[in-house]
Amino acid sequence: MGNAPGDATDPSGLVNWWNPFSWTTNELAAFSEGTQDGVLMIYNAATFHQDTQVNAYVNNIIQQNGGTYGFANGSAHVGAYAAYAGVFVWGWGAVGMPTFNVGFQFNGVIPHFIYGTTSNGVTTWAHASGIPGWLYIQVAGPTVVESSFTLMGVPILSAATALPAAYLTTNPDARTCLTAALDAWFHGTVGFRR
Repeated sequence: MGNAPGDATDPSGLVNWWNPFSWTTNELAAFSEGTQDGVLMIYNAATFHQDTQVNAYVNNIIQQNGGTYGFANGSAHVGAYAAYAGVFVWGWGAVGMPTFNVGFQFNGVIPHFIYGTTSNGVTTWAHASGIPGWLYIQVAGPTVVESSFTLMGVPILSAATALPAAYLTTNPDARTCLTAALDAWFHGTVGFRR
């Protein structure tokens, strides 16, 4: 509980939170209990609430302590599920499954989007240019790719439907380079084109 004075002392005589070396056994116990509760929240989220004793304990401390504990529990769930998603995405790419890649660059004020796929270790980038409603899809050269901020490795079902060779001509479904990228991602994710 820090406060306004420069020495960060609490006028009510509680504790200087910014200097853990000044904590008494009460503050150390509270810190230890809070850490233990946080670890149990993460464990509870990571095990999908299957341990009934831990789940009951976590629900009880959230009810007793209110808002901050509820926020901490929500954060534990976000962290646990993000870790599972990260392992899944890494595993998907590690076994050679197709992935979708997207990137953007700023040419003045308007961003330009590029997109592509990686399949069997080969990455192909494309971008759209032309007039809205009738875009020409073409292979993006190294200069375009290297000058873009890219995100790679998004799992998809089919690289061939995301970016088929015949589609490197025109794409009547796309209105802009962004919608061309979204169109490719959508069709790669569902695995077919109409």
